[in-house]
Amino acid sequence: MNHTSLATRIGACFGIAAVALTLPWSLVQTLRLSFAEAWGLAAGALVLVAVLAAWLAASIARPARLALAQAESLAAGDLREPPAASPAAGGELGQLLAAQQALRGKLAWMAEDLRRVARAHDAGDIDAVMDSLVLKGDLAAMAQGINQLVGSHIAVKKKAMACVAEFGRGNFNASLEAFPGKKAFINDTIEQVRAHLQALIADTSMLVDAAAEGRLEVRAEAQRHHGDFRRIVDGINDTLNAIVEPVDAVGTTLKALSIGDLTRTVDVDCRGQLKALCDAANFTVAKLVEVVTDVNGGAQSLAGASEEVSATAQTLSQAASEQAAGVEETSASLEQMTASIKQNSDNAKVTDGIAAKSATEAAEGGEAVKATVAAMKQIAQKIGIIDDIAYQTNLLALNAAIEAARAGEHGKGFAVVAAEVRKLAERSQVAAQEISDVAGSSVELAERAGRLLDEMVPNIRRTSDLVQEITAASEEQSSGVGQINAAVNQLSQTTQQNASGSEELAATAEQMSSQAEQLRQTMSFFKLDGAGQAHAPAAAATARRGVLSAPTAQPPRALQQPALAGAGHASAIDERQFVRY
Repeated sequence: MNHTSLATRIGACFGIAAVALTLPWSLVQTLRLSFAEAWGLAAGALVLVAVLAAWLAASIARPARLALAQAESLAAGDLREPPAASPAAGGELGQLLAAQQALRGKLAWMAEDLRRVARAHDAGDIDAVMDSLVLKGDLAAMAQGINQLVGSHIAVKKKAMACVAEFGRGNFNASLEAFPGKKAFINDTIEQVRAHLQALIADTSMLVDAAAEGRLEVRAEAQRHHGDFRRIVDGINDTLNAIVEPVDAVGTTLKALSIGDLTRTVDVDCRGQLKALCDAANFTVAKLVEVVTDVNGGAQSLAGASEEVSATAQTLSQAASEQAAGVEETSASLEQMTASIKQNSDNAKVTDGIAAKSATEAAEGGEAVKATVAAMKQIAQKIGIIDDIAYQTNLLALNAAIEAARAGEHGKGFAVVAAEVRKLAERSQVAAQEISDVAGSSVELAERAGRLLDEMVPNIRRTSDLVQEITAASEEQSSGVGQINAAVNQLSQTTQQNASGSEELAATAEQMSSQAEQLRQTMSFFKLDGAGQAHAPAAAATARRGVLSAPTAQPPRALQQPALAGAGHASAIDERQFVRY
């Protein structure tokens, strides 16, 4: 008996026994077997089975154990390669072991392929699936089912992620299909996220709209939110509080500023750009305090300075009027001076002619005096001759008298004549002597006159030259006086303009004083602290000292009219003060 037939018979016996043992009671009744017969049949089968099992134990135990171990390892999920089957194991047990081994290989391949798919999914390749074409039958169906399961889960994830992506793009109304069964938790989760995001967006929009409308006191209800969403809402509320408190403080300061109260400042804790805002507000208040203080002081000093300017302007106006009158008098005097200089120039020209003529006549007079001296010398010589003749005549008369005395009576008449001749001779001699003396004196005088004339001629010529220079200087003076007259006329116009400007300055000073008072009343709108109010008079005093320390323009003195009476005063003018052309 070979193992194949034995196995077949044993299988048949086991089948009969199994059928007998597993026959339901209804079937026994159907076969019309009695209870005893049934149990007998079963007992016989059992005995047969026991015998056969004992007989077959030795031949099939080891392959059966191998099959059992392999089945147990498969049942335990151990798909590792088992030890090789015994060569004695053949027939159905060998086929069973081979089938189990093939099943193990297929299952091991599926497990490895599943691990490959898992690794691919872990690496991000969510489209990786099992290769179901390698498998057949239910294993192929199993692989396809696994692929469908993976694809279904991936599709659900993609749909959920697409909805979340729409959330990320700001579309919180993106639709998501309702998943069946337990997948509905995805819908619940997405809807919960949508609700939380929409609530956060609604509160944020509400805060933004309120802030845009200026209602900075509006806050979001943080109790409506949870987790990080609540922290976001709390952060927004805290941010608004951190912004609103400094803004309210700045608003309070500006409101006080609008009513002129400069004693309020921002005294809250500010940071960052809000600190810059608070510092700017405080700096503005401090600067306004400084400006108002300076303006108050400036207004006070301006009022005082305006009064001083008004008084100075009046003084300047009066001085300008006096100066204008003086300039007019100076202009008239300059006209007189111009006429006098012209007259001096004309007189100098006449004098120049007279001096030239006098020089010529003096030269001629010198020559005449020289001729007169020569003639008088000749006369003196002739008078000497006459004196000698008179002396000789006197001697002759004396001799004649002596001779007449000798003649006696006959010589009396001749004696008388001789006496008379003697007298005449004596008188002639005396007269000749006197004439000689006079002639000598005349000669001396004539010589002296000649010398004087000789000395006068160069002086007269020098006088002529000086008169010519005086004429040229007079012409230059006339031109300079004309320029001075034009300048004085311009000065007169300027003085009149200054007088008019001084009057306008006085009016402007009065108006400025009024405006300073108005400015002071306007600046009284602002309320300062004690330091600022104390600083105002000091600033005013400082500004007033600055005004008072400035050099005050002295009113010009009226020009004194020079007393020009003729050409004799021309020499009193310093020609170095004039420009020669």
